[in-house]
Amino acid sequence: MQEKQKIAIKHATSGSFFFLKLDTTSTGGSIQFSGDIPVHADATGAGYSVANIISGMSNVKAHGSVTVTKTIVSDVEFYYEVEFPASMGNVPTMEAFTDKLLPQGEATATISTVEDGNIIGGTFRLSFEDVSTVDLPFDASPTEMREALEDLPDR
Repeated sequence: MQEKQKIAIKHATSGSFFFLKLDTTSTGGSIQFSGDIPVHADATGAGYSVANIISGMSNVKAHGSVTVTKTIVSDVEFYYEVEFPASMGNVPTMEAFTDKLLPQGEATATISTVEDGNIIGGTFRLSFEDVSTVDLPFDASPTEMREALEDLPDR
């Protein structure tokens, strides 16, 4: 399952901008800021599309590109749905900075998580013919794997 986040824009006029912060330090990444995203930017395409700008952030770029769709709700409200590469797993919610959105005090940009990315957990077993290892944690080390295999009866 790929992480999906929604950027909802309300009451913003043309000529104004917002930008995003994505902090992936909790998963070994970094804190990155997008460039300015123009209000009413295209979801995809060349130049200043939302997909290009977010995909260009180094903590996203290392995993591939985002997919973005845009939905217009009304004359004063629309949203972008951002789907992150699956390899990013459960992505921290981006943060929107709106001090460049006009009219100030009325225009807003909010971000919510639509669908969490996969969170890997649990256990597994390795089996061959009629024998299996003990339950191994999803993040088993190479040593744990080797020991579990060595503990299998000789055949």
